[in-house]
Amino acid sequence: METWTAKQVAVAAGRAPQSARDLVRSLGLAAVDRDMETGAKLYSRDQAEAALAARPGQGNRSDLGKRKRAFTKAELAEVNSWARRAKRSLAKAAELGEGRAATALRTTAEQMERLVEAARRFPLYAMHPGVGNAHHRPYLVAPEMGRQLEYLAQNAHRQGERYPQLWDEMDALVAHLVKLVDLAASGRPYDLHG
Repeated sequence: METWTAKQVAVAAGRAPQSARDLVRSLGLAAVDRDMETGAKLYSRDQAEAALAARPGQGNRSDLGKRKRAFTKAELAEVNSWARRAKRSLAKAAELGEGRAATALRTTAEQMERLVEAARRFPLYAMHPGVGNAHHRPYLVAPEMGRQLEYLAQNAHRQGERYPQLWDEMDALVAHLVKLVDLAASGRPYDLHG
């Protein structure tokens, strides 16, 4: 039987490797073995592919409203700023080369691109209950987190040996950004305090 790690399942689903465990859990996959070298749980490739094929896919939920109008000038400016942030993150990742900081920047770019796609599919704030409160808007919180991640990744790259907690903070912020964009892309409401 061919097996995949959780990260391989996430890559096959087109998701960020940082969201692998959440994806495996949401698919209901059970580990069939462990990799003796890395200790990673292994999942049946056939079961993973079947579970992925059975999902409706991001943006294909029938209970969400679809975008019925063009972006306003303000919305377009905001969405374009997310695309620029993605390009900036990729450029900074290329400057840093390989390593954890560059990987975090590439993940940030990937998440900003996913946010742009979500905004193109759905009305920007229609699916979120706290329209008057910016903290309930993943579309506003996620870009700010992306900006913070750029700064944190560069600092961790430069000073990570002297301040190892920078790596932990960066990894936690990346995981939170991935979760937030997953929620925005699915249309589920997000609560910072929940």
